[in-house]
Amino acid sequence: MTGKTCLRCDWQGETSEPGCPNCGIQPLYVVGASPSEVVRTPARNDPEARSLETPSTATMAPSGTTSPRSTPSPSPADTSASVSRSARSAVAFVLAALVLTVTLGTWLKSHEERPASAASSDAAVLETPASDGLPAPVDAPSPTTTSVGSPKGLRVARHSLTVEGVPLSFDVPTRGWAQYGDLSISKSTVGPQGAEAIVFWTSVADGVFAKACGQWWGSPVGSVEDWAAQAARAHGTELVTGPSSVTIDGYAAQHVVFTVRKDVACNPGFFHTWKPVDGGPFWSSTLVGDTIRIWLVEVGGKVLYIEGDTHEYADHDLEQEVERIVGSIRFG
Repeated sequence: MTGKTCLRCDWQGETSEPGCPNCGIQPLYVVGASPSEVVRTPARNDPEARSLETPSTATMAPSGTTSPRSTPSPSPADTSASVSRSARSAVAFVLAALVLTVTLGTWLKSHEERPASAASSDAAVLETPASDGLPAPVDAPSPTTTSVGSPKGLRVARHSLTVEGVPLSFDVPTRGWAQYGDLSISKSTVGPQGAEAIVFWTSVADGVFAKACGQWWGSPVGSVEDWAAQAARAHGTELVTGPSSVTIDGYAAQHVVFTVRKDVACNPGFFHTWKPVDGGPFWSSTLVGDTIRIWLVEVGGKVLYIEGDTHEYADHDLEQEVERIVGSIRFG
């Protein structure tokens, strides 16, 4: 007989039976034997045999009962990787939300500011106060100003038009002059377009094609001499000559000449604005350095305003042409 022990009920003793005489469990282990010396003769369908054959799914408890193997805990590396992936996903979501919010906010703000900006620009043009008796710069003509239409080339001859109900005629001394309705004539001598000289005629304040930029002639309205004196003191200019008494076609007139030193008035003229025309040798704007010549003459109870301008880079011959055209004016 060999001393054996039962791992289930801790029975020990001598027996020739393969099973425990106490609990019947098989197999019994030889006391003091190494695992290689253990005699195993369980049946194939014995629970204990199945338990020993599948050690990866169950473990033997000290009492001999089987218990499920617990799932191994995730390693710190696995946990760290999972947390890292979750953090990256959260950061990506937050960044996407921020980008969407900023984009939407910018779009809404731009749509809100555009009308406000346009209104502000309009207010700046219409409501800026005059300085030293002169109006503030005006970029666009009065909406009541009438367009002069397309330009017409002038031959070297005598031409006629009507200014604020007053008919007049004038001589064109050289080629290159173009007429813009009953408002002006201009000429380009440098480059393909853009005039270097202009002569235009209108009334002091209530012209059909040109409007005065504020009441530059002073208030209350005085005589022709008062208007000429006021023009001679215009802010942003340097007086060249005048006011002086002259005649045009036998009518008494006042004449003033000055140079523009600051861009403080309106466009395209210095004292007047009108609807610009891009065709032909058009006068786009009055610039610093330009010479402005003004004639004020009263005809039939109406004061006509005549102005002849040349850019700083205009040659002397072109300046003389302006003087000759005004000197050739005849009324009626």
